[in-house]
Amino acid sequence: LDMANYRHLREEIIRLVEEAAQKLGFTLNEKARMLRKGSSDSLAVILPNIQFKQYRDFYASFKVYAERKGYSTELMLTNDNPDIERALIQQAKAMLLDGIAIVSCLTEKEEQGIFDGFGKVCYVERKPQFPAVYYGFDYTRCGEELAESIIRHEYKNVLLIHSTLRYSNEKETIESFNKRISGIPCNVIDVSTDSLRLYNTLLEEYETIEAIVTTNLGFAERIRQICNSLILVEALPIYTISPMFTLPEKDYIKYELNYSLLGRQAAEECIGKSKTKNSCHILKNDSYRKWLNVLALEGPEASVMKAMTKLYEEKTGTQINISVLSYNEIYEAFVNAENFGIFDIFRIDVTWLSWFADKILLPLEEIDDRILKGTQEYIPALMGKYSTVNNRVYALPVTPSAQILFYRKDLFEDAAGKR
Repeated sequence: LDMANYRHLREEIIRLVEEAAQKLGFTLNEKARMLRKGSSDSLAVILPNIQFKQYRDFYASFKVYAERKGYSTELMLTNDNPDIERALIQQAKAMLLDGIAIVSCLTEKEEQGIFDGFGKVCYVERKPQFPAVYYGFDYTRCGEELAESIIRHEYKNVLLIHSTLRYSNEKETIESFNKRISGIPCNVIDVSTDSLRLYNTLLEEYETIEAIVTTNLGFAERIRQICNSLILVEALPIYTISPMFTLPEKDYIKYELNYSLLGRQAAEECIGKSKTKNSCHILKNDSYRKWLNVLALEGPEASVMKAMTKLYEEKTGTQINISVLSYNEIYEAFVNAENFGIFDIFRIDVTWLSWFADKILLPLEEIDDRILKGTQEYIPALMGKYSTVNNRVYALPVTPSAQILFYRKDLFEDAAGKR
């Protein structure tokens, strides 16, 4: 048989087998199909937990991007337990996953071969001690800038709370913090702990310290709870590394890192065709954000917004810069926002929403999925018309208004007016 006849015969045999299987009631075995194909169009995200906001942000962004590209995502949680992590990795191998993004507690050299057989493995946040694809932030700069804040406020006694230094992100942050603050007249009480032992640590040191620095928002939240439970007269300032927040508040001084962006880039890496197994990607730190730039359409509501910003600034410590533009100026502002990211928040006519939503706006569920729960109180047809583009919610209608025409009694008594 020549090759053309062979291919034709093979296709005919497959067709006959499929017809016979259908008549006999057999169904396709999904695992067998994946074995034959060599992939499953599935990815895994392995995280220490999902309680900490940075990991929720990472996973939500990773999952959204993967699903847009036709991939499903499996979430696996290790609780930073090496035995659980090894078991989950074996489970992932059995699932024939196409790629894995992992915040691993197995970073030692002897663990290098545990991922053999996977198409793509992307280490996140914690850098392993062997060549690997890695995505993270500039943790050395995190430590330096946290130390700068302490020096600027001239604190003399500071409690520094962090997780184990076995993880590269913790080690780089703490080492750079201590290096920058060395030689400064400031006593730093350096404590490596976990959330379960925080209470005793605070109880022992609280009377002598002026500020607390921590590498983890989960720690910061727990510290604030403990401080409140102690019914203390004055709350201590808490400086913390944090994922990004849409709305600032005064509970913590947050040094922000964009974990949503980290999740997207890790998903791109896992889905991408690159075969490299050794590359290091350091994302830019967002640092301390103390302002928001708002674009508002000209009108009475813009004047109200300007007046309200004083209350917001007083409540949060965040400065609001509002640019009020006419309808004709909006287009150019949008184009610049797309290219340069000048504005953070937009208050515009809904006419512009469909033009720019996909290009420059973030779907609300990627900010916080709780936002959409509040929309149930809107008139049912409202969200579809004023908030949704391509089945994704990008905006909330915030200004109820109805424009009505009123006519003078004598308007149509005049012949010229009638014409």
